[in-house]
Amino acid sequence: MLNNKLLNILLIILLIISEAVYLSIYSNSYPPIVLFTFISIFNSVIFVVLWLLLRKIEANQILITIIILSGIIFRLSLFPVQPIASDDIYRYIWDGKVMANGINPFRYSPADTALNFLHSETFPAKINHPTMKTIYPPYSQLMFYFGYKLFGENVYGIKILLFIAELLSIFLLYLLLKKLNLPAINLALYSLCPLPIMQFMVDGHVDGTGFPLLLLFFFFYLTGKKVKSYLMIGLSISSKFVSGMILPFVFKDEKGKNKIIVIIVPVLVLIITYILFILNGVFPFESLIQFSSNWIANSSIFTIILEITKNNQNARLISLVLFVICGGFLFFLRKEFLEKVYLIFMLFFLFSPTVHPWYLTWIAILLPLNFRWGGLAFITLVNLANIMLINYVLKGIWETSYWILAIEYLPIIVFFVWEITYRKKERVLV
Repeated sequence: MLNNKLLNILLIILLIISEAVYLSIYSNSYPPIVLFTFISIFNSVIFVVLWLLLRKIEANQILITIIILSGIIFRLSLFPVQPIASDDIYRYIWDGKVMANGINPFRYSPADTALNFLHSETFPAKINHPTMKTIYPPYSQLMFYFGYKLFGENVYGIKILLFIAELLSIFLLYLLLKKLNLPAINLALYSLCPLPIMQFMVDGHVDGTGFPLLLLFFFFYLTGKKVKSYLMIGLSISSKFVSGMILPFVFKDEKGKNKIIVIIVPVLVLIITYILFILNGVFPFESLIQFSSNWIANSSIFTIILEITKNNQNARLISLVLFVICGGFLFFLRKEFLEKVYLIFMLFFLFSPTVHPWYLTWIAILLPLNFRWGGLAFITLVNLANIMLINYVLKGIWETSYWILAIEYLPIIVFFVWEITYRKKERVLV
């Protein structure tokens, strides 16, 4: 058995190696997408090894400080890098620019001639699907507005907001771990995780700006400040709709008039945040419906159903029905609230037709509060999806690899099934 001192030395060595790998993004030896994929996969392996080591080390405040500082250094070292694996950030900047000019971003697509006066060398040339209107909800639009106000058409505006959000998320996770009497070392599961580091600090995906809202919801909910918690979950839904899956479990745990408040407060928050965007007959869900009806990427169960049915819409319907059935079963299980939240997110992404790597950051933010090996497998193995992206970025050819999907998802599904059933079977409430 290795002693604690040797484990600490090994930990520091691995953290230094991980930082060196992150810095390799600045190398010109390989195409950026190849480096992005290599770094994501290699550092995910180091991340798992780090977690295995941390579970054996006696935690103290110095170790927690090292974990936090390492996470901050990793993020800062990637901050200057321009987006590589996704161009979504350019849509964010565009939406912010449109709002800054007093125009509803849901009214026109970037290619609409009504917005010609806003066009520049960068926009809409770098925006994907410029003929589609925006899909991002109001809180995210507010972040885009502030990002544009900070740095104009530069990606650093969004990245600054993401970095601030990451610091807040790490701080709130620390408070929640103390509140729940969970090991402070669990903070490493997010602070050192390559998935949010790469997806937020390189590609600038907006998901991270919503995490402090979700964590504030947990904090207020667990400290008995229910109305504040409902306000936070409403804002979180306004950041990304996926947060809405939590509401049924909150509703179930509440009693009396609180059951009504659980629904009314978040719905009112969502209505208020949308109200300025739906004036003058604008329908803000047009592109979202189109996206959710047609897009397919890196899916697991949905891919199997699609192969059987050979029909996209039928496969989506079957996946949705199966998800609702599984979610309904989970609703009645005797499990703790945080575990149910984790499990419903896992189920959602296992049944979803589209699972881009940054989507799984929502699993990463939950993992310190409810550690499960299946979740750890998901947030690390999802980086394999970037291998399929290499051909698309370099040659414009998209081809789904069933071998990669199998390698990615089989361990996750095995872990997931095992984690639901390995304990004493919970009886179903009636």
